[in-house]
Amino acid sequence: SPVGSSRIRYLAGAIPSDSFLFGVVAGDPGKVLQQFEGALEPDIRRILDEIVVNTGQYQGMAHLLGEVGRAFSPGLCISLRRDDYPADAARDVEHDNAPVPLFALSGKLRDRSAFSRLIEFFKANSWRFAGGDERPRLQRVELRGNTSGIAFASPAFPGTGEIVVVEIPALRMAVISNSYKYAERVVQAALTPARDSSGASRKLSEKPEFRQAVQALDGGAHVFLYGDPLEAKHWLDELVADMADISFRNEMETVFMRERPQVELSLRAKMFGGGVLSSNQAAQLQDAVDQEMARRRNRLRERRIPELQKEIELAVLPVTLFEWLSGGFKVRRRTASVMLSGGLSLD
Repeated sequence: SPVGSSRIRYLAGAIPSDSFLFGVVAGDPGKVLQQFEGALEPDIRRILDEIVVNTGQYQGMAHLLGEVGRAFSPGLCISLRRDDYPADAARDVEHDNAPVPLFALSGKLRDRSAFSRLIEFFKANSWRFAGGDERPRLQRVELRGNTSGIAFASPAFPGTGEIVVVEIPALRMAVISNSYKYAERVVQAALTPARDSSGASRKLSEKPEFRQAVQALDGGAHVFLYGDPLEAKHWLDELVADMADISFRNEMETVFMRERPQVELSLRAKMFGGGVLSSNQAAQLQDAVDQEMARRRNRLRERRIPELQKEIELAVLPVTLFEWLSGGFKVRRRTASVMLSGGLSLD
């Protein structure tokens, strides 16, 4: 059955108002996650299955995700926020600052014993998923409202270097996030009553644009998404820069494969003339070729990076024309409906 409008607003009441994306998916959480897992590349699915089987606790990803379905009630939600919280030297862990948005996956608990089994499983086996032999550092994180969480810290986790799992007993809710700072704001929003004077500023559910988006739904949705492009600008700027850098590197691989042989021939003739090179001369030649290719890359970078950034910015420009966007998808016995709405930014 679809997630009703009132339920969507209730779930959004635990989401900070400065989040740039909020989504809800109806149905059994375990089966929903199994669908996502089934869309992964076969090699990745095989590796994940092997990791889970080797723990000896579950028979594979399907078995593990089935436990998630027992732990959570139908209707999981996810939210994203730009990663621009002030640094905290006392609490921040080692991280790579990759342009990964902060996320929070949250839902109502249905079976706390199943949730506890999942927590113990990941406490014992998180190192297997971190992609290295070093065990992620586990630590207790104290949050607001007498709420605490468990943080799995490892440089292998992109962006923030951590995964935090928080339970909010008063609401029978659990939150999984890649940032203790964002998780703390989720807890704060969840425990702040809507009628409180600060509720309107803290809770996504109280934003006029979000309320307008939910009101446009006809009896709820099986999938609902709400986005705020302005709140996403910081992350989009980082993403554009990162995508431009990746595109440039890919271009350079093609250019260097095509040009390096000719550069090597030219420098060989210039440095040593003809004949067979000694091992020392061959090493000198390769060093000279590497230096020349690096000079070419730097010259091209100054020109191509701004061009690539402009191309990517133009691709995302239509999204930035909106103050907010939302979409709902609902399936009936014989029909399916899609609802799209948004507010244009015409200032």
